[in-house]
Amino acid sequence: MVNLSLIKRIVIGFSLVTACAIALSFSAYMSQQRMEEQFNYSAVILTKLLDQSVELDNKVQLINRLTLIHANAKEAEKRQSLEEAINDNIKDLEQRINSLIADVKEYPLLSDQLSSIVAQTNTINTASLNHIVLHNGRIQAYQRVFTEMAEFDATWEFFDFDVLDAIEQMKASNDSSIQSSSWILESLFQETNVIADQLGKLVGVNLLESLVIIEKQLETSASGIKNKLDIAYTSIPNSESLLSSYIDTLMYQLNDPNGLFTQYKAYLNYNQESQMALDSLTQDVTDLSQVFEQVSASIRQLSADAYVMSNSDNQNSFWINLVLTLVTIAISIMVTANVIRSIRSPLKEIQSALSKMAEGDFTSRINQQYQSELGEIASGINGLSLKLKELLTDIKNTDSKVNDFAVRGQEQGKQVVEQVALQQQRADSMATAVTQMEQAVTEVSTSAASSSNSVTDIVEVAKQNMMSMKTNVGFVEALQDSLGLASKVITDLSNQSQQIDEILQVIQSISEQTNLLALNAAIEAARAGEHGRGFAVVADEVRSLANRTQVSANEIGTMIESLQSNSKQAVRLVEDNLQQSEKSVSHSNKTHDSLLEMVEQLVSVNDMSQTIAAASEEQSAVVKEVARNIVDVSDLAHQISENAALSSNNSAELSQLSDAQSKLIDQFRLA
Repeated sequence: MVNLSLIKRIVIGFSLVTACAIALSFSAYMSQQRMEEQFNYSAVILTKLLDQSVELDNKVQLINRLTLIHANAKEAEKRQSLEEAINDNIKDLEQRINSLIADVKEYPLLSDQLSSIVAQTNTINTASLNHIVLHNGRIQAYQRVFTEMAEFDATWEFFDFDVLDAIEQMKASNDSSIQSSSWILESLFQETNVIADQLGKLVGVNLLESLVIIEKQLETSASGIKNKLDIAYTSIPNSESLLSSYIDTLMYQLNDPNGLFTQYKAYLNYNQESQMALDSLTQDVTDLSQVFEQVSASIRQLSADAYVMSNSDNQNSFWINLVLTLVTIAISIMVTANVIRSIRSPLKEIQSALSKMAEGDFTSRINQQYQSELGEIASGINGLSLKLKELLTDIKNTDSKVNDFAVRGQEQGKQVVEQVALQQQRADSMATAVTQMEQAVTEVSTSAASSSNSVTDIVEVAKQNMMSMKTNVGFVEALQDSLGLASKVITDLSNQSQQIDEILQVIQSISEQTNLLALNAAIEAARAGEHGRGFAVVADEVRSLANRTQVSANEIGTMIESLQSNSKQAVRLVEDNLQQSEKSVSHSNKTHDSLLEMVEQLVSVNDMSQTIAAASEEQSAVVKEVARNIVDVSDLAHQISENAALSSNNSAELSQLSDAQSKLIDQFRLA
């Protein structure tokens, strides 16, 4: 490595260190992967298999429990619910077994044990389903037993009464042959009751063997009854009609497949088969639980083997990583020592040369040559020192020229500032005048617009007045028509009152004649004496009525005269109102024409005001544009003044900087 450059040495050294670090990292990664696989295998896969095994065992136990509960259930709804639960759990068990089969394909020992589990599980499921059918048949047989027993009891309850009554009649008969035959009927009565009693006590028999003994006894009794029936039917009249229905019922319950005895025998058979099936199912579940325990033991053994393998891999990875770490540290130390030895000496000389350059001494040089990159850096520093020396010499020569230019620029800047200030004053005066003119034009435009708006408002008010006037004319014309109608009505009323007056005159004439006739009647009644007294009373009443009629007619006449006087006065008032309304209509029409003429003149004034306002707005816009341009000129002049002042200040600062630069250049050692 002596003839290699510094960069190559560093690259080679760090490449070796990086390679060792990569190898160390790769080894650690592989170790981590193996540990993770072993952990996943033992903590996830095997744990999952163990959980699945336990779940399968629990599921089988659950199916067994549900089957036992179903075996003791009698209600149809409860049995149906349990059957659905058993079917659902069997389906779930089959799905779990299929899932477990897929998970243990890589483990032959577990696969063999699982095959045994599958076979036993199928046997248990089949046995459970078969027992459901068996138990349902047992319940149906038991229900039929009680149904047949109820029907038998309903038929047989009259047997004792009918037969005993027949026996008493036979004994009381005068016929000795009939009396002697009564023993047959008594014997049949006793033997049939024995069979009936045994049938009623069947539900108390729990063993099939006991039922077989009872069956043989019943067959013997039934055979004796048949023989005696033949004798009874031959020797006893009407015995067949009396006994046949009861005997047929008894034989049906005893011998028929649907009868009481056969159904109870079927029930006991179901009981025996159910118990055997449950015992077999319990034994199968126990055997399967042992197989599940073996599977669990196998899974635990696999977990233990995985733990041992994991410890072995961990130990190997530790030693490999330790060796790689030591190699990496050794290479790092070697590379670091070589690089430090190659850098220290040339770096010290380069640092000394740079310190002199920092103090302003550009005359020193780095004379020693190096083969590494530090030699190139030393050559570069020597070249930089030479270039800086030449540059500072040129700057010193041009510094005096820059100083002269700065002084002249400062004087010219002052002159420009003075001229621009004078120009700005004149522009400000012009802007003030234009602004005042703009305000005057704006006021004219505003006044013209206000005048136009006022005229528009007056026109609207005049139009509204014209509409109101037109409405009033309509109202007055309607009033005139109403007054004419009222005048006609009042005139008719006056004429009718005159007719009433004429009628009243006729009534007064009639009342006067009636009064005169009543007076004559009173005189004639007085002449008649006692015979005319009643007629005199009538005459007085007629005269009194005529007087009241005349008084009322006089009052009505007075009221009619007053009504006629008021009617004439109302006619005069209506005629006066008609004349006034005609004058009002004429005056309103004249006012309407005057308002119409005024509106036309106001419209003309409004047009002229709008024209003035538009012209004023255009003039105002032009004046605003001129004012804006003058303000821009003033702002531009102000900006030029500021720039000129800034330029003058910059020239002064440039002169100061030139002096300062000369002082700084004098600090460097160039020769």
